[in-house]
Amino acid sequence: MKARSYLFSIFLAAVSFVGWSQYTETINSNRPGVSFGSFSVGKGVLQAEAGFGFTQWEHEKFNNATVSGQEYEIALRYGFWKEELEVMWEATYLMDELTNTTFSPALVSNRKGFRKHTIGFKYLVFDPFRNVDRYKPNLYSWKANQGIKWVDLIPAVAVYAGANIVLDETYPFDDVYNELFYNPFDPLVEPTISPKVAVSTQNHFKETWVFVTNVSYDRIGTDYPSLSYILTLTHNLSNPQWSVYLEHQGIRSDIYSDVLMRGGVAYLVSTDLQLETSVGSSLKTTPSMLTANIGVSYRLDWHNSEIPQDRRIAKEMRSKAKAEKRLDRNNKKARKKQEKTAKKAAKKRAKAERKRQKD
Repeated sequence: MKARSYLFSIFLAAVSFVGWSQYTETINSNRPGVSFGSFSVGKGVLQAEAGFGFTQWEHEKFNNATVSGQEYEIALRYGFWKEELEVMWEATYLMDELTNTTFSPALVSNRKGFRKHTIGFKYLVFDPFRNVDRYKPNLYSWKANQGIKWVDLIPAVAVYAGANIVLDETYPFDDVYNELFYNPFDPLVEPTISPKVAVSTQNHFKETWVFVTNVSYDRIGTDYPSLSYILTLTHNLSNPQWSVYLEHQGIRSDIYSDVLMRGGVAYLVSTDLQLETSVGSSLKTTPSMLTANIGVSYRLDWHNSEIPQDRRIAKEMRSKAKAEKRLDRNNKKARKKQEKTAKKAAKKRAKAERKRQKD
């Protein structure tokens, strides 16, 4: 989920986030939810994540004026150059109907445009799983293997740097109610390009839980920069194809602030395909928000530059076993040779002793 499928396919058991390579045997999707995990898709992997949903807002301070519509989400992720690096393009397109009840009769307007359009780069700067010895099982304690270890508190950390690119002026600064306070002599205009930076952390607990945090500073240098955080918790069920998640998000800016909750479920159809559905709502009434969404994630896997860590470990173990077997075989040959030499020497001494006694 957001690493989810962090959440990881942000799904830990399904995704197997172990190793030096960012590539995983199973698709690593940021959906459902809106946070992004710390791990990349892997070098040579192109991944598409799309969603469709219905959303409705109602604003208490504007006489309960409503906005209802359909929202289309698309993200493309591609890993290149290094396993830790990926480029991300994300867009959200909204087609809605604004009902302005501050007038009688109410004024209705139909709109469509991009609420979100960003492109950026994410890079994993710290991967705790590089130190494989920390995560080896305790051979003497079943209980120790079932509990949360202190090393689980060490998160993977990724940084993101990108930009918002405004393609139209329908929803400046992501505000769906801008028309209600629109001043034709001083219109609200968002700069065409503005920077965005973020930090993502990702923890894994007891092999079935993934916790992702995002902290973002958006629209840097504009009149209305925003600071936001996202907390996403994903749990892989007993059937590893199923995963559920719960997400909390806070947004703070001078033009739009919100507190949101989301939850949903994802199903892993195959190693390259994930389906999911989710619902969400705001915890405030200026405006209140309800949304329902379905989505799909699919990847084209051309990754062949590195062997996944689980395969690498298995290969190293097989090589070690072969080497030990070869050494044992050589030792047996050496012992047999020594025994044969000793027997020949003993026979020779016995023969010499019999000859001496005869003489």
